[in-house]
Amino acid sequence: MLSGKIIINLNVDDLKQIKEASNILKPLMEDFEIELNVNASIPYQQQQEKICKY
Repeated sequence: MLSGKIIINLNVDDLKQIKEASNILKPLMEDFEIELNVNASIPYQQQQEKICKY
């Protein structure tokens, strides 16, 4: 079995991208220690839309 550490620097401009990335990484989390650095630059208008939907 493989083991190790993966460091990922992720720049996102859409909240959906964070969810997609986490879905891709879930299978890897069983074998690897993953350090995920997320830099999110989400436009103010989109933030407002997300807040209103919930």
